[in-house]
Amino acid sequence: MISAKNNLQSVFALFTIVCSAFVSLHTTQAQSVSDQTVLLTVGKETHTLGSLQKAFRKNINRQDAMFSKLSKDSLVDFINLYANYRLKVLDAISRGIDKEPTVKSELENNRKLLAETYYLEKKLVEPNIKEIQTNRKKDIKIGVVFVSFAKSYSESGSLQRANSILSLLKTGVNFAKVAKDSSDDEQTGINGGELPYITGGMLLREIEQAAFSLKVGQLYPTPVKTKVGYFIITLLKDEPRYFIYPKHILLSNNPNDSMSVIRKADSLLEVLRKNPTRFEAMAKEFSDDKQSSEKGGYLGNGYSRSTGMKDSKVKLVAEVEDALFALKPGNNFEKVVSEYGVHILKVDSISQVKPELEKEEVKEYYKRIYFTKDKEDLIESERVRLGYKWNDETLSELLSVIDTTKTTMQYEWAESIPASLKNKIIYSAPFEPFTVQSFADSLTKRSDFRGYSLNRNGFIRAMDKMISVQIIRDAAKNLEKEYPDFAEMMQEFRDGILLFKIEDQEVWSKLQFDSAKARTFFDTSKTKYMTKESYNISEIYVMADSTATTMKRLVDNGEDFASMAEKFTQRDKFREKKGNWGVVAVQNNSLAAFAKERGITTAGTIFGPVKFEGGYSIIKVNEYLPVRPKTFEEAIADFAPAYQDAVQKQLTSQWLESVRKRFPIVINMKAIDALRKGK
Repeated sequence: MISAKNNLQSVFALFTIVCSAFVSLHTTQAQSVSDQTVLLTVGKETHTLGSLQKAFRKNINRQDAMFSKLSKDSLVDFINLYANYRLKVLDAISRGIDKEPTVKSELENNRKLLAETYYLEKKLVEPNIKEIQTNRKKDIKIGVVFVSFAKSYSESGSLQRANSILSLLKTGVNFAKVAKDSSDDEQTGINGGELPYITGGMLLREIEQAAFSLKVGQLYPTPVKTKVGYFIITLLKDEPRYFIYPKHILLSNNPNDSMSVIRKADSLLEVLRKNPTRFEAMAKEFSDDKQSSEKGGYLGNGYSRSTGMKDSKVKLVAEVEDALFALKPGNNFEKVVSEYGVHILKVDSISQVKPELEKEEVKEYYKRIYFTKDKEDLIESERVRLGYKWNDETLSELLSVIDTTKTTMQYEWAESIPASLKNKIIYSAPFEPFTVQSFADSLTKRSDFRGYSLNRNGFIRAMDKMISVQIIRDAAKNLEKEYPDFAEMMQEFRDGILLFKIEDQEVWSKLQFDSAKARTFFDTSKTKYMTKESYNISEIYVMADSTATTMKRLVDNGEDFASMAEKFTQRDKFREKKGNWGVVAVQNNSLAAFAKERGITTAGTIFGPVKFEGGYSIIKVNEYLPVRPKTFEEAIADFAPAYQDAVQKQLTSQWLESVRKRFPIVINMKAIDALRKGK
């Protein structure tokens, strides 16, 4: 039996081949037909231009593709294919497949997984990375004064000192001087509190949010608290963030004659100003930065003040960076001296920042640094909102009857709980409260609660772990109402399951190999299935030319070829086969190809030695098998897929024909014609 059952890769996978050939990059809608215009009716279902557009884009995974810009024939083809898909789903629903326990269970289990991820994405990830992405449109420079918790006897003492410094700064005292005198961070203090340029996602969130809320010259009104201390913040510079594409020629310092380096740089500059197009050639000839000189002085794929090089994140020295950002793009040059020598600088071009291109980087940063803590805070707020809470009286009563010096490693700990206490609610939850018994059972039976302390803190930790997943699930119960996209995603997921189930019943389970029908199918196309030109070949393979010549002379003088191969062939594992390769096709085997090249068709012919695979082969043709039509049995593997496809199409066609009688299909050809006229 041949099985044709395949896993569905996509709800709309059946449409891909037809649609992908007709994608258009146009982005304007036809004026005469709106997104709300109904183009297709299947039974009582209506499908508008807008909904079909969405289905089309999902199918080919191209958000810029316009369904309305297909040719008329292609547009109708897609609508018919989509209509067939909806017929199958409607048939499944009419049979009550969506109500089957296995289907409902599968949907519920998958919703739990999808809902938690979707909920956290919408509530935490998207809004937070959106804020960071917005900040990444700017490069800012801030000044800070740091007041460390480690330098004070108490947190309140640190706050008092921070407020005193802030009050002093508000009187107009120079920020850099105060930072040098008062900051607990020596490195920033030496620089007058000034940090390098930053953008979104580069500092602690508390500091970043404060800094990006300021205007140049402003002080943040209060000290900003972090885990390590307080920061007093001022905004020094605020610039739009963009990428420059820089080049340089580096002339390294000459400790014995620094002026000669300057003179050489001036000479190169003079040449460049007369002939700017020579920059790349001069970089290759004169630059001492070998890494960039090979690329005509090119320093990398875009550079911003805050993030450095796009790919490597390498930062340039301050003198070079400042000069580059002061240069206008094009044939303008600047000479700058740094610790590395003299640089001749050029900026080819600039490009604006596209935050969407950095989205994954920002997302990874947020999830790595803040997501876990934000999730804990969200769960706590939802716990309060949803009414999850301890019954303190029952908790105290439980603690009074157990040995609180033990842990859950001692399995007998729950034996002291009296029967009168076991059914009391110890923790209220909106959908399934915990009794003392159910709580104790979880602590005792679940391996992930081994070693928890049997005291108030231990119980609180354990309960927080037990309910965290349930709180998210409860909070996400109304996602379909709050987010139409989630409702649509779940609908598509359900329809995908129904499609698989109904096709299994109507097509795949009925797709069996019927020998009589298969033979009829074979008879209509048997001229397609031919054998390959082949030989039955035996070989004596040796490494030395002289040995091969001796072997050939012996077989020519009547020695038995098979016996000689059994004794002397040096091909691995071929002695036990007496050198026989069996039947091999000319197109797949070099020994058979040698015979074909020599036009040998007579059985028993021996030729060689032939130089082959680092050695020498004496070859015997045992049998020549020319091309011929395959028998039915030989051709089964060749025609079975086509036969199976034909049967599958026939079963599907018959099935859909019957379904159409219950769910008529109507295509709005007038609207389609109007749509094409407005193209």
